[in-house]
Amino acid sequence: MNRPIKILAGLLLATAIFAQVIILEPKDGAVSRINKISVTIAGKAGAPATLFINGSEAAHEIIRIDGLLDFLNVEAPAGPVNIKVEAEGASGRIFTAERGIHVLGTVNQIVNISDPIGLDADGRSTGEFRFEIQDEWGYRLNHINNASIRISSGTIVTEDLDKESSGTQTMGEEGIIKLTVQSALEATERASLEITVRGHTESFPVHYSIPEEPILVVGAVNAGLSTLAKDQDPNSLPHFGLININNTKLGDHALLGGRAAFYAKGSIKPGLRLTASLDTDRGYLDQLFVDVDPEELYPVFGDASSISYDAQSRSKL
Repeated sequence: MNRPIKILAGLLLATAIFAQVIILEPKDGAVSRINKISVTIAGKAGAPATLFINGSEAAHEIIRIDGLLDFLNVEAPAGPVNIKVEAEGASGRIFTAERGIHVLGTVNQIVNISDPIGLDADGRSTGEFRFEIQDEWGYRLNHINNASIRISSGTIVTEDLDKESSGTQTMGEEGIIKLTVQSALEATERASLEITVRGHTESFPVHYSIPEEPILVVGAVNAGLSTLAKDQDPNSLPHFGLININNTKLGDHALLGGRAAFYAKGSIKPGLRLTASLDTDRGYLDQLFVDVDPEELYPVFGDASSISYDAQSRSKL
């Protein structure tokens, strides 16, 4: 009893299909990266069929003897696309079928799909961030993967694929750009990250906050005392390399000198960090070219080190 019923149901279904029209391809909700699409329909053999794209007639053909028809190389605009087919069915009735797809447009926006870009301003912290390349309607452009990155403060750790070009050139995957950012040494809320994809540039705020860290104090004090007998020349008073411009005469037979210096850095309270230095030997004229010393920095260690000057000052404190 069950087998004849199944056969009858199949015949009734086949009759129903070929008595009207259905769209086999593309599937409802499909996404196309090109604006030339193909539409396959099933209907009554020998019946005329008309294809409409967003309400405008795009093609008119006759359904083949096998009940199928392919509309090939049909032009479709970027964005939401409504596909509608009209075809003659049983008893000369006109049947219709519709479905919607999306044709990807050009790059219109780049969206941060991870956390906001925020790191401690310690020069060491790193964070990984993900950005999605989208068209005007918010669809991911998974066929576009190359991007150019620039950051105003901090460092892009992601490998630069083209060191001859400005910025950092990187390659994403499936329309997703992944970046690793290393923080700057200075706290700021005005830094920015720029991503350029096919001429479209998007800017993202970067926030470097003051980290909480223990106070570190490093200092040194040295002193020297020189004396001489009454029959010695006062001008030949030795200083043993310890007494420099910070010296005080103790009469005509003694000279006292020395130097005190310290550096301190650390958090006083959340959001407030102290950086200070004192050097009693620091003079106004000593500051010329103090940060550029070819004799000191000539060796190249090759360890990606960077040099910074925390507490620059023209005064002793």
